[in-house]
Amino acid sequence: MSKRLIPALTMLILIFSYCQPVSRHKSTPEITAAEIKTHIAYLASDYLEGRLVGSPGCRKAADYIAREFRKYRLLPFSGEKDFFQTFPFPGKIVIDDGCRLTINQSMVPASDYCVLSYSAADSIAAAVVFVGYGLCAEEIGHNDYRTIDISGKIALILEDKSAEQERFTPYLNTYQKALVAREKGACAVLFTDGDSCSVALGVKASDEQFHSGDLGIPAIRISRRLTDQILHFADQDIDRLQQQLQVNHSGPALQVPSVTLSVVTRLHRETAYCRNVIGWLPSSDPTCTESVIIGAHYDHLGWQHPSSLSRDTIAVHNGADDNASGVAALLELAQYFAARRDSLRRRLIFIAFSGEEAGLIGSTYYTRNPLGELPQTVAMLNMDMIGRLRDNSLLILGTGTADNWETLLNEANHSIELSLNFQSAGFAASDHSSFYRQRIPVLFFFTGLHSDYHKYSDDVEKINFNGIVGVAFLLQHTTRALTISGITPSFQSVDLPQPGMERSVGRGTWLGTIPDFGTTVEYGVPLAGVTENGPAARSGLQSGDIIVRLGHIKVRNLQDLTFAIGQHAPSETVEIEFIRNQKPRIVAVTLGYRSSRR
Repeated sequence: MSKRLIPALTMLILIFSYCQPVSRHKSTPEITAAEIKTHIAYLASDYLEGRLVGSPGCRKAADYIAREFRKYRLLPFSGEKDFFQTFPFPGKIVIDDGCRLTINQSMVPASDYCVLSYSAADSIAAAVVFVGYGLCAEEIGHNDYRTIDISGKIALILEDKSAEQERFTPYLNTYQKALVAREKGACAVLFTDGDSCSVALGVKASDEQFHSGDLGIPAIRISRRLTDQILHFADQDIDRLQQQLQVNHSGPALQVPSVTLSVVTRLHRETAYCRNVIGWLPSSDPTCTESVIIGAHYDHLGWQHPSSLSRDTIAVHNGADDNASGVAALLELAQYFAARRDSLRRRLIFIAFSGEEAGLIGSTYYTRNPLGELPQTVAMLNMDMIGRLRDNSLLILGTGTADNWETLLNEANHSIELSLNFQSAGFAASDHSSFYRQRIPVLFFFTGLHSDYHKYSDDVEKINFNGIVGVAFLLQHTTRALTISGITPSFQSVDLPQPGMERSVGRGTWLGTIPDFGTTVEYGVPLAGVTENGPAARSGLQSGDIIVRLGHIKVRNLQDLTFAIGQHAPSETVEIEFIRNQKPRIVAVTLGYRSSRR
C-alpha cells in the first residue's frame, strides 16, 4: 500500500484487499530466515493497520500468535484452551451529548467547536482573554501572560505554527500550553489555529486524540469563524492579531469586553481491554516450579500516534522492526523448544506482550498476575527491535542485573560470533523493565535505533532476516543454558540507568520516578518504583506512592508531572506531596541532572 494520505474510500478498498492472511510454507522446528520473514510479513502487513493497542489489528495479531502457539503444542495460559491474559487499559475518549457553547446566551453551532479529549467535564461561564501563543518561557525571555491576570477567565490561545522558531519548539505542545493557562488561573482554554478548516475531532492528527489525562478544566478547539465572532467584540480579528504575532512573536494580552462565554463539556473515558498472549512448556521435573520467560511486545502505533515521528503524514505504521521482528524470533524459539520439551529442567514461558507502546501496561500486569509465583522466575529475556542488525553488532542491556550474565552470553556467542555490546542497565523503555522492578535478572536484546524508528517507513523490506536468525540463535543458546544446563543467574541491582534510555525532561532535570501505567487513579501519578539512589529514592519515595503535587503545580496525570519537573533546574530542592496508604505526605526532594547518571 502506498504510504500517502489515503482518502477514506480508497483506504477501505485497499484494506479489504488484505483480508486474507499471508500464505504459510511448511514449518520446521529449526530457526530459519524464511519462517521469520513469513511471520513479519503478516504482522507488519497493512491488513493489521499498525497493531495499535486495543484495535482490531492488534487483536488479529494476538490471534495469529495464539494459533502458532497452539500449532507448536504449547500449554495455554488459562486452563485448557485460552492463551490470552486479558487486562484493562485507558480506552478511547467519548464526547457525550450535552456539550454546549454559548456567547452571551446565543448558542454556537456544534460545527464551530470540538471538545478536546483531555478536557475536564464541567460547566463554566466567564470572560475571554486572548493570550497570543499562550507561551510562558521566562528562561528565554518570553511570557504571553506578563501583562494580564487571567484568573477565573477563559484563555483563547493561538496554535499558529509560524511561532515555531527553534527556541520555541519545546513549548508548543498544546497540552503544555493548556497546563500553563490552568496554572495561571484560567477556568477553561480555547484553541484556534487561525484558519478555516473544520474543527471536528479526528480531521487532523493531534496529541489530543490520544491523550488519556484530564487537564482539570474544559479544553475546546474552535473554528476561525467563531474566533472572529468572539474577537469582534474587541474590534479585532484573528488576521490582524496573527500579523502582529508573526512580527513580534509576542503581543499584549487582549481582554474581550462585553462577552460571557458559557461552556458545558460532557465526556467520559472508556476502559478498554487488550491481551497478552502466553504459552508455556513444563519442566521435565514435575517438582520444579522455576521459570524462564522469553518476551517480545506485539503492539505498535496504528495509523497515527503521539509517539509517531511521521507527524505530518497519516499512514499505517507497520512496525516491522518495532516489534514484529522480536515476535517473529519469539515464535521461532517457541517452536524450537517445543520440539525439545522433554529436556527442559525449568518451565519455559513465552509471552507476547501488548500495551508496551502505551507504557509497559501488559508486562506490568503480568508481573502482578503471573503464571505461577513470580519470585520463581529465574530470568526474563526480552527482544525489542532486533530486525536491523548492522556490522554484526548487537546491543544487550541488563548485563549488570546478574553476576554471571556476561560470561554466559560470551559462551553462548562462541559459535555465532556476533559483536556483543553490553550495557548494565536494568531499566530501559521496554518490557523487561517491569521484571527488573521485581528484582528479576533481565536481558534486553536490541539492534539499535534507525531513521525509520516510529515512522510509517518501518516496513518489512528493510528487515535483515539473517540478522534476526543470528540474534535468535544467541537467545536459543542462552535459553538452553538456563533451562537445560540449569545455570542460575544471581540477581544484583544496578544503581543507575545507562544514558540515553530515559526521556530527558526540560533542562535535563531528573526525578528518578517510574510511573505505574498499570494502575488507574482519579488524580495523581502512581509509582511502580523509583530508580535506586536517585533523587526520589533518596527522599523516601517508593513504589505505591501517588504524586499529587510537585512544587506549586498540581499533578493530575503524567503530563503534569513531566511539565512540573521541567519547571525546575537540576540541584533545586522542591516540595513533593504524595499519597501513601491513603494518607497525604510531603517530602523535600533535591532534583538531579541526567548527566549525573552516566
